[in-house]
Amino acid sequence: MEKRMNRNELIALIKTLKISKSNFWVLSSGALVLRGIYPDAGDLDIAVNDRGLKELKQNYNLIAKPNSNFYKVTENIECVCDGPKSKLKYKPEKVGDFYVQNIYEYLEYLKSSNREKDKKRIPIVEEYIKNKNLKKMEWEYDDTVDYIYGAYRIQKPDNNRIKLINDILCNEEMDGFFDKNPINEFETILAFCYNMIQYKVYDKFFFDKYLELVQSYKNGEYDNYLFDKEKDKKQIDEHIKIVEEYIRSKK
Repeated sequence: MEKRMNRNELIALIKTLKISKSNFWVLSSGALVLRGIYPDAGDLDIAVNDRGLKELKQNYNLIAKPNSNFYKVTENIECVCDGPKSKLKYKPEKVGDFYVQNIYEYLEYLKSSNREKDKKRIPIVEEYIKNKNLKKMEWEYDDTVDYIYGAYRIQKPDNNRIKLINDILCNEEMDGFFDKNPINEFETILAFCYNMIQYKVYDKFFFDKYLELVQSYKNGEYDNYLFDKEKDKKQIDEHIKIVEEYIRSKK
C-alpha cells in the first residue's frame, strides 16, 4: 500500500524538485492538499511549461509513460508539459510558496471524469470555491513577464499599441486584478521592454512609455500595491537596470 503524504510531507517533496518555481504548478490532489482542503496525496503530479520540461530533462532521467502524455520524474513524482502559461485556458494560482492548478480547471476536470474518487472530490472543491469566493488570482510580477510577450507576439502588426495595453489591463482571464492595481500599467510596460530585449525586438513605443512611468515607481508611489513587495521589487529593480542600460545603448 502506498504511503500517502500530508501537507508538510508534500511540501518537503516539492522542495526537492530541481526546477524553478515559476516553471511548474502542482496538480490534482496535491493542489488540494496545498490549499488545505484535502488530507493527503499518494504522489506528486505537476504540470510544467516548456522551460520547466527542459530543466527536468537536464536534471532527471525522464521516462515517458505509455499511452499518456505524462513523464515519470522519480518514484513518486510525475509531470506533464502544458506549454507556455500565456496559452493556458486557466492560469495557475499561487498558494503559499508554490503555484497550483487553477481551481476552476480542476473542477471542470472532476465533472468530466467517471472515476468514483474524482466524483467524491466535486463537493469539496465546490465548497472551497463558495467559501473563498474566488474572484481574482494572486498575480506577481514574474507572472506578468511570462504572460506579456505572448500577448505582444500574437497581436496583428497593425494593432494599436495603446489598445493592446488596455486589453491586457482589462483581460478577463486575469479576473480583473490588473485594472484594480495602479502599479500594473508600469509592470506591464516594463515586462514588454524586458522581453523585447531578451528576444532582440525593439518597439520604440514601449520604451518611451516606460520612461514616462518609471519615475513614479522610483519615487515609491507604487510600493503599497506590490503583491509580494520583497520578491517583486528585487526582480523589478533588476529588470529596470537591464532596460535602462539598453535604452542608453540606443542613444
